[in-house]
Amino acid sequence: GIDVSKKKLDTLWLRQTQPQKVKTRVFQNTRGQEQTVVQWLLKQTGAKPSEIHVVLEATSVYHENLTYALHEAGMQVYVANP
Repeated sequence: GIDVSKKKLDTLWLRQTQPQKVKTRVFQNTRGQEQTVVQWLLKQTGAKPSEIHVVLEATSVYHENLTYALHEAGMQVYVANP
């Protein structure tokens, strides 16, 4: 999941459900960082893009560039109403 704000993207990857293990990272929410997020997700999960599901919140227009980048990379993207 990704918590979107004007200045940053707080990401959390649920690596394992039992016991619960997560990996987190904060990215700057600036143009060009979208590909960094895509590459981080691919590296951390070791999965094909089509196997990755990302939930992020709609925050004004601040989620749009990332949403398009994740979708164009082939990931399943869900935009949640905050």
